Amino acid sequence: MPASVPFLTFELKGWKGLNTLPDITEKDPHYLEDCANIDLDDQGIIAKRRGCRHVMNVSGRVNSIYPFQSVAGFGDGTNEKVLIFAGNVLSLIHQFDENNTVEKTFSVTNNLHYCVSTNNGACFVSNEDGGIPNMLIKIGSTWSFQTAALYGPSTASTVAVGTTGSGSGSYEAIYTYIDVLGNESNPSTSSNSVALIGSNLDVKVYASTDSTVNQIGIYILSPGGTDYNYVGTTSNTTQTYSASFTDVQILSGDTVSYANDPCPEGKYLCLYNDMLIVAGSLTKPDQIYCSNWMFHRQFTTATDFDRVTTADGQPVRGFGYLYGDLVVCKADSLFLAAGSENTSFHTRNYNPHYGALSYNSITGFRKRLAFYSEDGIYVDSGSIPEEISRVIRTTTRNLNPVSLFRAPSKQVSAHYTYYKKLMFAVRSNQGSDAEND
Repeated sequence: MPASVPFLTFELKGWKGLNTLPDITEKDPHYLEDCANIDLDDQGIIAKRRGCRHVMNVSGRVNSIYPFQSVAGFGDGTNEKVLIFAGNVLSLIHQFDENNTVEKTFSVTNNLHYCVSTNNGACFVSNEDGGIPNMLIKIGSTWSFQTAALYGPSTASTVAVGTTGSGSGSYEAIYTYIDVLGNESNPSTSSNSVALIGSNLDVKVYASTDSTVNQIGIYILSPGGTDYNYVGTTSNTTQTYSASFTDVQILSGDTVSYANDPCPEGKYLCLYNDMLIVAGSLTKPDQIYCSNWMFHRQFTTATDFDRVTTADGQPVRGFGYLYGDLVVCKADSLFLAAGSENTSFHTRNYNPHYGALSYNSITGFRKRLAFYSEDGIYVDSGSIPEEISRVIRTTTRNLNPVSLFRAPSKQVSAHYTYYKKLMFAVRSNQGSDAEND
Protein backbone atom coordinates (compact mmCIF):
# COMPACT_ATOMS: atom_id res chain seq x y z
CA MET A 1 0.00 0.00 0.00
CA PRO A 2 1.55 3.34 -1.01
CA ALA A 3 2.49 5.77 1.68
CA SER A 4 0.01 8.54 2.33
CA VAL A 5 0.72 11.95 0.78
CA PRO A 6 1.54 14.48 3.49
CA PHE A 7 -0.91 17.37 3.86
CA LEU A 8 0.75 20.75 4.18
CA THR A 9 -0.85 24.00 5.29
CA PHE A 10 0.43 27.44 4.23
CA GLU A 11 -0.63 30.69 5.79
CA LEU A 12 -1.22 33.41 3.16
CA LYS A 13 -0.82 36.53 5.26
CA GLY A 14 -1.61 39.03 2.52
CA TRP A 15 -4.39 37.16 0.71
CA LYS A 16 -7.81 38.82 0.91
CA GLY A 17 -10.00 36.40 -1.02
CA LEU A 18 -11.51 36.18 -4.49
CA ASN A 19 -12.03 39.20 -6.71
CA THR A 20 -14.70 39.22 -9.40
CA LEU A 21 -13.71 42.41 -11.24
CA PRO A 22 -14.14 41.71 -14.98
CA ASP A 23 -10.93 43.42 -16.11
CA ILE A 24 -7.82 41.36 -15.36
CA THR A 25 -5.70 44.51 -15.22
CA GLU A 26 -7.78 45.78 -12.26
CA LYS A 27 -7.05 42.80 -10.04
CA ASP A 28 -4.75 43.49 -7.13
CA PRO A 29 -1.89 40.99 -6.58
CA HIS A 30 -3.49 40.10 -3.19
CA TYR A 31 -6.53 38.62 -4.95
CA LEU A 32 -6.88 35.35 -6.81
CA GLU A 33 -9.14 33.88 -9.49
CA ASP A 34 -9.29 30.38 -10.96
CA CYS A 35 -5.72 29.36 -11.86
CA ALA A 36 -3.12 26.61 -11.56
CA ASN A 37 0.63 26.43 -10.88
CA ILE A 38 0.78 29.85 -9.26
CA ASP A 39 3.91 31.38 -7.72
CA LEU A 40 3.73 32.87 -4.19
CA ASP A 41 6.37 34.83 -2.33
CA ASP A 42 7.02 34.47 1.42
CA GLN A 43 4.29 37.03 2.13
CA GLY A 44 1.68 35.13 0.16
CA ILE A 45 1.69 37.65 -2.70
CA ILE A 46 0.71 36.09 -6.03
CA ALA A 47 3.10 36.66 -8.91
CA LYS A 48 1.18 37.29 -12.12
CA ARG A 49 1.36 39.32 -15.28
CA ARG A 50 -0.61 42.53 -15.35
CA GLY A 51 -2.10 42.03 -18.79
CA CYS A 52 -1.74 44.38 -21.75
CA ARG A 53 -3.10 47.75 -22.77
CA HIS A 54 -4.25 48.99 -26.14
CA VAL A 55 -2.05 51.87 -27.25
CA MET A 56 -3.10 52.78 -30.78
CA ASN A 57 -4.35 51.50 -34.12
CA VAL A 58 -2.08 51.48 -37.16
CA SER A 59 -3.01 51.23 -40.81
CA GLY A 60 -0.27 48.82 -41.96
CA ARG A 61 2.29 46.25 -40.88
CA VAL A 62 4.57 47.49 -38.11
CA ASN A 63 8.09 47.65 -39.56
CA SER A 64 9.83 49.16 -36.55
CA ILE A 65 9.24 50.62 -33.08
CA TYR A 66 11.98 52.85 -31.75
CA PRO A 67 12.01 54.58 -28.34
CA PHE A 68 14.25 57.51 -27.44
CA GLN A 69 12.83 58.51 -24.06
CA SER A 70 16.24 58.73 -22.39
CA VAL A 71 18.00 60.74 -25.10
CA ALA A 72 18.65 64.39 -24.25
CA GLY A 73 17.49 67.12 -26.57
CA PHE A 74 14.08 65.78 -27.51
CA GLY A 75 10.63 67.09 -26.80
CA ASP A 76 9.25 69.01 -23.89
CA GLY A 77 11.46 67.74 -21.08
CA THR A 78 9.65 64.44 -20.48
CA ASN A 79 11.43 62.77 -23.41
CA GLU A 80 8.64 60.18 -23.62
CA LYS A 81 8.77 59.80 -27.38
CA VAL A 82 8.41 56.69 -29.56
CA LEU A 83 8.61 56.24 -33.33
CA ILE A 84 6.27 53.70 -34.94
CA PHE A 85 6.86 52.76 -38.57
CA ALA A 86 3.67 51.08 -39.81
CA GLY A 87 3.06 50.61 -43.51
CA ASN A 88 4.16 53.80 -45.22
CA VAL A 89 3.50 56.05 -42.20
CA LEU A 90 5.89 57.16 -39.45
CA SER A 91 4.02 58.20 -36.30
CA LEU A 92 5.75 60.27 -33.63
CA ILE A 93 4.16 59.26 -30.32
CA HIS A 94 4.29 61.13 -27.03
CA GLN A 95 3.73 59.05 -23.86
CA PHE A 96 3.57 55.47 -25.13
CA ASP A 97 0.49 54.17 -23.29
CA GLU A 98 -3.31 54.32 -23.62
CA ASN A 99 -3.11 58.10 -23.11
CA ASN A 100 -0.67 58.61 -25.98
CA THR A 101 -0.67 61.59 -28.33
CA VAL A 102 0.30 61.39 -31.99
CA GLU A 103 2.36 64.55 -32.33
CA LYS A 104 3.25 64.19 -36.00
CA THR A 105 3.08 61.76 -38.91
CA PHE A 106 5.38 61.49 -41.92
CA SER A 107 5.40 59.44 -45.11
CA VAL A 108 8.02 56.68 -45.31
CA THR A 109 8.76 53.60 -47.39
CA ASN A 110 6.97 50.39 -46.36
CA ASN A 111 10.05 48.48 -45.24
CA LEU A 112 12.18 47.69 -42.22
CA HIS A 113 13.65 50.82 -40.62
CA TYR A 114 16.66 51.33 -38.35
CA CYS A 115 17.20 54.31 -36.04
CA VAL A 116 19.95 55.82 -33.93
CA SER A 117 19.81 58.98 -31.80
CA THR A 118 22.52 61.46 -30.96
CA ASN A 119 22.81 63.33 -27.67
CA ASN A 120 21.96 66.69 -29.26
CA GLY A 121 18.45 65.87 -30.39
CA ALA A 122 18.78 64.29 -33.85
CA CYS A 123 17.42 60.86 -34.75
CA PHE A 124 18.88 59.34 -37.93
CA VAL A 125 16.71 56.82 -39.80
CA SER A 126 17.62 54.34 -42.55
CA ASN A 127 15.75 51.46 -44.18
CA GLU A 128 16.25 48.27 -46.16
CA ASP A 129 15.71 50.05 -49.48
CA GLY A 130 19.02 51.85 -48.95
CA GLY A 131 19.55 55.38 -50.22
CA ILE A 132 20.58 58.38 -48.13
CA PRO A 133 19.31 58.14 -44.51
CA ASN A 134 16.78 60.62 -43.15
CA MET A 135 16.86 62.71 -39.99
CA LEU A 136 14.17 63.56 -37.46
CA ILE A 137 14.75 66.74 -35.49
CA LYS A 138 12.73 69.32 -33.60
CA ILE A 139 13.41 72.91 -34.63
CA GLY A 140 11.77 75.26 -32.17
CA SER A 141 8.26 73.83 -31.85
CA THR A 142 8.24 72.08 -35.23
CA TRP A 143 9.26 68.51 -36.01
CA SER A 144 11.13 68.00 -39.29
CA PHE A 145 11.75 64.68 -41.07
CA GLN A 146 14.14 65.17 -43.97
CA THR A 147 17.29 63.90 -45.64
CA ALA A 148 20.36 63.59 -43.44
CA ALA A 149 22.49 64.97 -46.27
CA LEU A 150 23.59 68.57 -45.77
CA TYR A 151 24.16 69.96 -49.26
CA GLY A 152 26.23 73.02 -50.01
CA PRO A 153 25.03 76.04 -52.03
CA SER A 154 24.23 75.35 -55.68
CA THR A 155 24.49 79.02 -56.70
CA ALA A 156 27.75 80.95 -56.61
CA SER A 157 27.97 84.24 -54.81
CA THR A 158 28.39 87.54 -56.62
CA VAL A 159 30.52 90.28 -55.11
CA ALA A 160 30.50 94.04 -55.67
CA VAL A 161 32.05 97.22 -54.31
CA GLY A 162 30.43 98.19 -51.02
CA THR A 163 30.53 101.22 -48.77
CA THR A 164 33.71 102.96 -47.68
CA GLY A 165 36.06 100.59 -45.89
CA SER A 166 39.58 99.15 -45.74
CA GLY A 167 39.66 96.71 -48.66
CA SER A 168 42.16 97.39 -51.43
CA GLY A 169 42.88 94.95 -54.26
CA SER A 170 40.99 92.09 -55.91
CA TYR A 171 38.64 89.99 -53.74
CA GLU A 172 36.46 86.91 -54.21
CA ALA A 173 33.99 85.14 -51.90
CA ILE A 174 32.32 81.80 -51.28
CA TYR A 175 29.74 80.76 -48.68
CA THR A 176 28.53 77.66 -46.79
CA TYR A 177 25.40 76.48 -44.98
CA ILE A 178 25.45 75.81 -41.22
CA ASP A 179 22.64 73.89 -39.48
CA VAL A 180 21.24 74.22 -35.95
CA LEU A 181 23.55 71.41 -34.74
CA GLY A 182 26.71 73.14 -35.98
CA ASN A 183 27.27 70.99 -39.08
CA GLU A 184 28.72 72.93 -42.02
CA SER A 185 28.34 72.10 -45.70
CA ASN A 186 30.88 72.23 -48.47
CA PRO A 187 31.21 75.75 -49.94
CA SER A 188 29.72 77.22 -53.07
CA THR A 189 31.80 77.73 -56.18
CA SER A 190 33.89 80.88 -56.34
CA SER A 191 32.33 84.24 -57.04
CA ASN A 192 33.49 86.77 -59.57
CA SER A 193 36.50 88.93 -58.68
CA VAL A 194 36.07 92.62 -57.86
CA ALA A 195 38.68 95.35 -57.31
CA LEU A 196 38.29 97.46 -54.19
CA ILE A 197 39.91 100.81 -53.45
CA GLY A 198 39.25 101.63 -49.78
CA SER A 199 35.90 99.86 -49.74
CA ASN A 200 33.95 97.11 -48.00
CA LEU A 201 32.86 94.03 -49.98
CA ASP A 202 29.21 93.30 -50.74
CA VAL A 203 28.62 89.51 -50.96
CA LYS A 204 25.35 88.19 -52.44
CA VAL A 205 24.30 84.87 -50.82
CA TYR A 206 21.33 82.59 -51.42
CA ALA A 207 19.23 80.85 -48.75
CA SER A 208 19.16 77.10 -48.25
CA THR A 209 15.86 75.21 -48.51
CA ASP A 210 17.04 72.85 -45.74
CA SER A 211 14.84 73.60 -42.71
CA THR A 212 17.70 72.84 -40.30
CA VAL A 213 20.01 75.49 -41.76
CA ASN A 214 19.95 78.70 -39.72
CA GLN A 215 23.22 80.39 -40.72
CA ILE A 216 25.32 81.14 -43.79
CA GLY A 217 29.11 81.25 -43.40
CA ILE A 218 31.06 83.82 -45.45
CA TYR A 219 34.65 83.21 -46.65
CA ILE A 220 36.81 85.71 -48.58
CA LEU A 221 39.93 85.35 -50.71
CA SER A 222 42.18 88.38 -50.16
CA PRO A 223 44.63 89.83 -52.72
CA GLY A 224 47.59 87.51 -53.25
CA GLY A 225 46.00 84.86 -51.01
CA THR A 226 45.58 81.16 -51.84
CA ASP A 227 42.83 80.18 -49.37
CA TYR A 228 39.37 81.46 -48.55
CA ASN A 229 39.18 82.58 -44.91
CA TYR A 230 36.18 82.92 -42.61
CA VAL A 231 34.96 86.47 -41.96
CA GLY A 232 31.50 85.98 -40.43
CA THR A 233 27.99 84.53 -40.58
CA THR A 234 24.57 85.81 -41.45
CA SER A 235 21.03 84.43 -41.24
CA ASN A 236 19.71 81.89 -43.74
CA THR A 237 18.05 84.33 -46.12
CA THR A 238 18.85 85.47 -49.64
CA GLN A 239 20.59 88.78 -49.05
CA THR A 240 23.64 90.96 -49.64
CA TYR A 241 26.15 90.65 -46.80
CA SER A 242 28.38 93.66 -46.25
CA ALA A 243 31.85 92.46 -45.22
CA SER A 244 33.93 95.01 -43.35
CA PHE A 245 37.53 93.88 -42.81
CA THR A 246 41.25 94.40 -43.15
CA ASP A 247 43.49 91.90 -44.91
CA VAL A 248 45.05 90.99 -41.56
CA GLN A 249 41.61 90.15 -40.19
CA ILE A 250 40.83 87.99 -43.23
CA LEU A 251 44.04 85.99 -42.92
CA SER A 252 43.37 85.34 -39.22
CA GLY A 253 40.10 83.53 -40.00
CA ASP A 254 39.74 79.76 -40.38
CA THR A 255 40.38 78.29 -43.81
CA VAL A 256 37.31 76.89 -45.56
CA SER A 257 36.96 73.09 -45.66
CA TYR A 258 36.17 71.25 -48.88
CA ALA A 259 35.84 67.94 -47.03
CA ASN A 260 32.34 68.36 -45.55
CA ASP A 261 30.56 65.96 -47.89
CA PRO A 262 26.85 65.08 -47.45
CA CYS A 263 25.82 61.86 -45.70
CA PRO A 264 26.40 58.88 -48.05
CA GLU A 265 23.93 56.13 -48.95
CA GLY A 266 23.49 53.11 -46.68
CA LYS A 267 20.97 50.72 -45.16
CA TYR A 268 22.47 50.54 -41.67
CA LEU A 269 23.35 53.12 -39.02
CA CYS A 270 24.99 53.26 -35.61
CA LEU A 271 26.99 55.60 -33.39
CA TYR A 272 30.60 54.95 -32.46
CA ASN A 273 32.84 57.36 -30.51
CA ASP A 274 30.38 60.17 -31.33
CA MET A 275 30.60 59.49 -35.06
CA LEU A 276 27.69 58.44 -37.27
CA ILE A 277 28.57 55.16 -38.99
CA VAL A 278 26.82 54.35 -42.29
CA ALA A 279 27.05 51.03 -44.15
CA GLY A 280 25.08 48.80 -46.49
CA SER A 281 25.28 50.70 -49.76
CA LEU A 282 23.81 48.64 -52.59
CA THR A 283 26.74 49.48 -54.86
CA LYS A 284 29.48 49.20 -52.19
CA PRO A 285 28.11 46.60 -49.76
CA ASP A 286 31.34 46.06 -47.79
CA GLN A 287 32.24 49.74 -47.30
CA ILE A 288 31.69 51.67 -44.05
CA TYR A 289 31.70 55.46 -43.77
CA CYS A 290 32.20 57.50 -40.60
CA SER A 291 31.18 61.11 -40.06
CA ASN A 292 33.43 63.78 -38.62
CA TRP A 293 33.78 63.50 -34.88
CA MET A 294 30.82 65.24 -33.16
CA PHE A 295 29.43 66.49 -36.49
CA HIS A 296 27.18 63.74 -37.77
CA ARG A 297 26.21 65.33 -41.11
CA GLN A 298 29.79 66.05 -42.20
CA PHE A 299 31.59 63.25 -44.06
CA THR A 300 34.92 63.10 -45.85
CA THR A 301 33.89 60.31 -48.19
CA ALA A 302 37.15 60.26 -50.16
CA THR A 303 39.25 59.17 -47.17
CA ASP A 304 37.18 58.51 -44.03
CA PHE A 305 35.88 55.01 -44.78
CA ASP A 306 36.94 51.41 -44.37
CA ARG A 307 36.49 48.54 -46.79
CA VAL A 308 35.83 45.49 -44.64
CA THR A 309 37.84 42.70 -46.34
CA THR A 310 37.04 43.75 -49.86
CA ALA A 311 36.10 41.13 -52.50
CA ASP A 312 35.25 38.32 -50.07
CA GLY A 313 31.67 38.25 -51.35
CA GLN A 314 30.13 39.21 -47.99
CA PRO A 315 28.03 42.36 -47.60
CA VAL A 316 27.80 44.16 -44.27
CA ARG A 317 24.61 43.02 -42.50
CA GLY A 318 24.54 45.39 -39.54
CA PHE A 319 26.16 46.46 -36.27
CA GLY A 320 26.25 45.19 -32.70
CA TYR A 321 28.14 45.91 -29.50
CA LEU A 322 30.39 43.69 -27.39
CA TYR A 323 31.46 45.18 -24.03
CA GLY A 324 31.23 48.66 -25.56
CA ASP A 325 33.18 47.77 -28.71
CA LEU A 326 31.48 48.17 -32.09
CA VAL A 327 31.09 44.89 -33.98
CA VAL A 328 30.57 44.99 -37.75
CA CYS A 329 28.56 41.92 -38.73
CA LYS A 330 28.91 40.53 -42.23
CA ALA A 331 27.21 37.52 -43.78
CA ASP A 332 29.85 35.02 -42.53
CA SER A 333 32.30 36.99 -40.38
CA LEU A 334 32.60 39.55 -37.59
CA PHE A 335 34.89 42.58 -37.39
CA LEU A 336 35.77 45.03 -34.62
CA ALA A 337 35.89 48.79 -35.21
CA ALA A 338 38.71 50.93 -33.86
CA GLY A 339 39.78 54.56 -33.97
CA SER A 340 38.93 57.48 -31.72
CA GLU A 341 38.05 59.84 -34.59
CA ASN A 342 37.20 59.84 -38.27
CA THR A 343 40.80 60.12 -39.50
CA SER A 344 41.82 56.93 -37.66
CA PHE A 345 38.64 54.86 -38.01
CA HIS A 346 39.21 51.30 -39.27
CA THR A 347 38.12 47.71 -38.73
CA ARG A 348 39.97 44.48 -38.03
CA ASN A 349 39.06 40.84 -38.37
CA TYR A 350 37.54 39.45 -35.18
CA ASN A 351 35.91 36.14 -36.12
CA PRO A 352 36.01 34.72 -39.68
CA HIS A 353 33.64 31.82 -38.95
CA TYR A 354 30.37 33.41 -37.83
CA GLY A 355 28.09 36.03 -39.35
CA ALA A 356 24.57 37.44 -39.09
CA LEU A 357 21.47 36.97 -41.22
CA SER A 358 20.39 40.61 -41.11
CA TYR A 359 20.43 43.73 -38.97
CA ASN A 360 17.25 42.76 -37.12
CA SER A 361 18.87 39.44 -36.13
CA ILE A 362 21.58 41.25 -34.12
CA THR A 363 21.03 42.26 -30.50
CA GLY A 364 22.78 42.16 -27.16
CA PHE A 365 22.32 41.75 -23.42
CA ARG A 366 24.58 42.22 -20.41
CA LYS A 367 27.19 43.76 -22.75
CA ARG A 368 27.33 40.57 -24.83
CA LEU A 369 26.64 40.24 -28.54
CA ALA A 370 23.79 37.95 -29.64
CA PHE A 371 23.03 37.16 -33.27
CA TYR A 372 21.11 34.75 -35.49
CA SER A 373 23.55 33.12 -37.89
CA GLU A 374 22.85 30.77 -40.78
CA ASP A 375 23.23 27.70 -38.56
CA GLY A 376 21.88 28.86 -35.21
CA ILE A 377 21.58 31.54 -32.55
CA TYR A 378 24.84 32.54 -30.86
CA VAL A 379 26.01 34.64 -27.92
CA ASP A 380 29.53 36.08 -27.96
CA SER A 381 31.11 36.80 -24.58
CA GLY A 382 34.45 37.86 -26.00
CA SER A 383 35.93 34.54 -27.05
CA ILE A 384 34.29 31.81 -29.13
CA PRO A 385 30.57 32.43 -29.78
CA GLU A 386 28.41 29.86 -27.99
CA GLU A 387 25.36 28.42 -29.68
CA ILE A 388 22.34 28.83 -27.43
CA SER A 389 19.91 27.25 -29.89
CA ARG A 390 21.13 23.67 -29.45
CA VAL A 391 17.85 22.46 -28.00
CA ILE A 392 15.96 23.81 -31.01
CA ARG A 393 18.73 23.24 -33.56
CA THR A 394 16.64 20.95 -35.76
CA THR A 395 13.83 23.49 -35.82
CA THR A 396 16.04 26.48 -36.67
CA ARG A 397 17.92 24.62 -39.40
CA ASN A 398 14.71 23.43 -41.00
CA LEU A 399 13.19 26.92 -41.18
CA ASN A 400 12.24 28.06 -44.64
CA PRO A 401 14.38 31.19 -45.29
CA VAL A 402 11.52 32.62 -47.33
CA SER A 403 9.42 32.70 -44.16
CA LEU A 404 11.95 34.76 -42.23
CA PHE A 405 10.62 38.32 -42.01
CA ARG A 406 12.42 40.35 -44.63
CA ALA A 407 15.78 38.68 -44.03
CA PRO A 408 17.87 39.80 -47.01
CA SER A 409 19.17 37.28 -49.50
CA LYS A 410 22.81 36.25 -49.56
CA GLN A 411 23.46 38.32 -52.67
CA VAL A 412 21.63 40.93 -54.72
CA SER A 413 22.24 42.02 -58.29
CA ALA A 414 23.91 45.29 -57.30
CA HIS A 415 26.32 43.36 -55.05
CA TYR A 416 27.15 41.00 -57.91
CA THR A 417 27.99 43.93 -60.18
CA TYR A 418 30.19 45.44 -57.48
CA TYR A 419 32.20 42.28 -56.84
CA LYS A 420 32.48 41.56 -60.57
CA LYS A 421 34.16 44.95 -61.03
CA LEU A 422 36.50 44.26 -58.11
CA MET A 423 37.50 40.89 -59.56
CA PHE A 424 38.30 42.52 -62.92
CA ALA A 425 40.40 45.17 -61.16
CA VAL A 426 42.34 42.53 -59.20
CA ARG A 427 43.07 40.49 -62.34
CA SER A 428 44.21 43.62 -64.17
CA ASN A 429 46.61 44.58 -61.39
CA GLN A 430 47.89 41.28 -60.04
CA GLY A 431 51.40 42.70 -59.76
CA SER A 432 50.42 45.31 -57.17
CA ASP A 433 49.07 45.05 -53.66
CA ALA A 434 46.42 47.39 -52.29
CA GLU A 435 45.20 47.85 -48.75
CA ASN A 436 42.40 45.47 -47.75
CA ASP A 437 42.47 43.73 -51.16
